[in-house]
This record gives sequence, structure tokens and C-alpha cells, in this order.
Amino acid sequence: MNILLIGCGKLGLCVAVHCATVGHCVTVVERDEARARFVGAGPTDADDGPPADAEPNLYRLWSTIPRSSLSVAASLHAALQAGTTDLILVYLATTSETDKGYDTTNLTSLLANLHNSASSSSATLPPILIGCTVPPRFCDTARASFPSLRLGYHPEFIAQGDIMAGLSSPAFSLLGTPHDLDQSTEHLFTTFVQSLAPLAPLRTMNLVEAELAKLALNCFITMKIAFANTVADVAAAHTTSARPTQPDSRDGRVDGSVICEAIALDRRVGGSCLVPGYGYGGPCFPRDNRAFRTAAAAVGVPAHLATATDDANEAHHQAQLAALLQSDVAAFTFTDVCYKKACPVPLVVRSPKARLALDLAAAGRSVTIRERASVLAALRSEYPQEIERAGTSLHLVEVEAEAEEEEEEEQQQQPVVR
Repeated sequence: MNILLIGCGKLGLCVAVHCATVGHCVTVVERDEARARFVGAGPTDADDGPPADAEPNLYRLWSTIPRSSLSVAASLHAALQAGTTDLILVYLATTSETDKGYDTTNLTSLLANLHNSASSSSATLPPILIGCTVPPRFCDTARASFPSLRLGYHPEFIAQGDIMAGLSSPAFSLLGTPHDLDQSTEHLFTTFVQSLAPLAPLRTMNLVEAELAKLALNCFITMKIAFANTVADVAAAHTTSARPTQPDSRDGRVDGSVICEAIALDRRVGGSCLVPGYGYGGPCFPRDNRAFRTAAAAVGVPAHLATATDDANEAHHQAQLAALLQSDVAAFTFTDVCYKKACPVPLVVRSPKARLALDLAAAGRSVTIRERASVLAALRSEYPQEIERAGTSLHLVEVEAEAEEEEEEEQQQQPVVR
């Protein structure tokens, strides 16, 4: 198919490259001129390789596709005027720091422009698949406001640092379509989505169901993470309260990991994400919990579990911090402080491990963070006030990636190296 992809940020570029690798011809529209030039130039051939924040395998796959399979249009108008587009994909950023979770202002503006373009022209606008995450009822509202648009919803279930693998081998593919969509457009949407991951089960549902499903999955994952950490906190409290005279093969230590490993054997529970350690963070999990709560409140349903999950996540952080502050350890060393363990890209947004290190330093403990240069730069950008508050208690030490891997001795449950 001839694909017009609007919004070529980090996820958008990965989707564009993946579409091209499976045989589609992709034209990109990106209003950020520097970003558009970057995409138009193609993958770097520099001796030092891709930039530090590049997704694994992105540049390798990008370099294998013909230049004609991925191009940049001069403008949205020019791309539409060409008249060769079969399908429009939209990947505009919808992130927001508010309690609502998502900001669809730019997306709504784009859809309005597309609707006006279609209304003023005799040509029929190609169908549109929205790939960026939106709150429930957004697509229905957009259809009512812009009736000339044929809309579908196809959010990606990916994790930054593993986007290319997530696009090619998802656990399942999700497609939301309106009940009154014509059969030819429904077939076009289905054919396209299946082409991206042929082996993945496809679940097609209405638009609101798909919008809720996108949020609900992440909410359930965070609930498992928070529950595992709560089990670990309870176990740690039993360890602390145990009398020395009580016989135990582990000297009275109660290990939450042992408990979680056991209950994970029950098929109704499963072991995925049921591993005690740091809390959840990153760009998606906290935001999706907020968005789900907002969606529930909008229809008068209190999302107690989503609220409790965030509360438990915060309580776990405070429990970890208190335990370390109450210990007799005067100096701490942290490595691998990205938002998830062994993250290949320098992403420290809402990293629970980085937050723990910075909170310890703010409390006056000596803290050393040993990381590769790109991660240290990300820390300075994301947490300037926290780093300033830590003062001389915080030491940021650059290490080579290879040396960092060799020195990595931490377990997820044990933040203190020495």
C-alpha cells in the first residue's frame, strides 16, 4: 500500500521503517523541519554508528529498505494532491503532564484540517488510522465533528527501548472501527494491520472498546508490578519484626521473591511482571493509569484499583527509601538507572531507580551514579532541580557501556552496590 504517515517522532519513525520493511511505500509528513530533514537524509553512515538514543535495530532495518520506500513530503497538501495515498497513519504526540493523561489538541487540529480539505475538494480523502494513544470517546467525538473522515484506531503496544521488536512481534494486534464503517474500508484497515505482524492475533472491536483496551492493559500490568512490590514490602516487614530466637533456614529473612515465584506458578496468576523490585515508571505506565482514572470518572465509575495501584507504587518507593536511610550504609552506588532494567536507550523519565538515588542524595547520603554518558546527559536534562538539591552528595560518574555491563552486579531487589 501507499502509506501517508503524519508525525514522524520516535514512534512514528519506527512505524514508518517497519511499514517499509514489510513492503509498503511510505511518505512522511513532519512539520518539524529539522526532523523532516533528518528523516529525508536516511540512516547515518557515520563511523560512530547511530545516535545513543536510537532504538535497537532501527538503523539496521532502515538501511536495508530502498530509498523510494520511505520519503518525506514537502507538505501535507502536496502529499494529498499527489492522489496516490491508500491509507493515512497518524502518530502525533498526545502526551500530557496533566491528570487527564493525554492532550489531543494537535491531533484534533490535524483532523479538522483534513476534514476541511476533504469538504473543499471533490476527491475522497483516504481512510485514516490513528496510532497515537487517545482517551476513550475521542474517535467517536472526532467522527461526529468531522463526518467526512473515515477513522479507525490502531494503537501500538510497545516499550521504548524495544519498539522495533514490539512492532514486528506483538502479543496481539488491536483494531478499533466504527459499527457503520463500509466493508471496503474495514477490509483495508484489517489487511494493513495484519501485514504489520502476520503471526499476531488480531482483535477487532468498536472504537471505545479499543481506546479502553489500550489503557486497561497497561493498568493491569502496573497492578501486577505494584502487587509484587507490596508482597515484598510485607515480607521485609516480617523480616524486621522476626525475633532472633525464631528458627529459620534463612536466619529469619522473609523473601518476597520466593513468594511471588511460587504464586506465579498458578496459571491464573502467571509470572510476567510479578517480580519484586523497583516500582513502575517511564513515559507510559503512570500516564495511562491517570488516563484510565479520568475515563472512569467521566462516566461516574471510581477506578479504585487504578488509584490504589498508584498509591501502592508511591508507598513502595517510600518504603525502599526509608529502609536505606535507616541502614548503616553511608555511601551508595547505583548503575542501570533508566526507567526499566537494562534499557538500551537513555530514557530516565519517571525512573524509580533514579528517583531513589536522587532522594538519598537529597537526604545527605553519599550517592554515586555510574552510567554511560548518554544516560548522565538524560539525568541532567530530566532532573536539574533534583541534582542541584543533592549538591555535593551526588556524584555522576561516566563509564563505558562495556565496562558498565561487566561491573553490573545488582539484582532488581537490591539497589545498593557498595
